[in-house]
Amino acid sequence: MEIFEVEKLLIGTQYEPFIGTFQRISLKEYLYDNLFKIGNDDLGYFVLKLRQEDERNVISSLNLLGLINDSDKFMNDYSGIIEREGFILIISEWLKGIQPIDCNRDVAPKPDLPFFRQAYKVARNCQPSTANNSAC
Repeated sequence: MEIFEVEKLLIGTQYEPFIGTFQRISLKEYLYDNLFKIGNDDLGYFVLKLRQEDERNVISSLNLLGLINDSDKFMNDYSGIIEREGFILIISEWLKGIQPIDCNRDVAPKPDLPFFRQAYKVARNCQPSTANNSAC
């Protein structure tokens, strides 16, 4: 989808001021057509992910994210979700940092346990009343 088409989806939303600030995101020489950096120094920087409304995995993921107890703000949560004209726009804060894809791997934090993130989610979302739950 072209940038101007995505920008039209923001008209009338709280993200309308971001129109004109879109940049496509590329990683390892692949230019994404559904992932954009939006914003500037005045507005702040965000990432906008564009998905088809009928992508069941996206809808399931959004529903599950809404259930997670993340009071320590460990995960980068979404700032906004817009459903328009057959699309879902998912907006999150832009994270600054180094992408350790091919280099700089030595500066990436190394968790003590291989499944630290999953364990964190389970620990935060399993209540004593659900101790018999197979996920807890």
